[in-house]
Amino acid sequence: MSGPIPEPIASALRQARATHKLVFVDFYAEWCAPCKIIEGKIIPDSRVQEALEGFVFVRVDADADQGAGERFGVFGMPTLLVLGNEGDERFRHVGLIEPAELAEKLVEISALESASS
Repeated sequence: MSGPIPEPIASALRQARATHKLVFVDFYAEWCAPCKIIEGKIIPDSRVQEALEGFVFVRVDADADQGAGERFGVFGMPTLLVLGNEGDERFRHVGLIEPAELAEKLVEISALESASS
């Protein structure tokens, strides 16, 4: 997984560097039923929304932006990634996840990031 980071993730990383945040990437596909649950029920959950305040959020259509999926080794849908502001992977989850579990993980990652800076 080397080479330049493709859009739209490259833009999110630039924004993350400027705002001292991490990047949360939601790789999805239009045909993916679990992806629709992530989009419609998990991401909008108030606990997840609160946890995402410390992140630059970007959704990536894995079919339309195949280069991004290839660059980050995405093979299953949905894939959720947290990236450091240089594109280094900090967290990966493939498949459905409960809102409470995702929110807890995001808060944990944010706390680790804050402690190390």
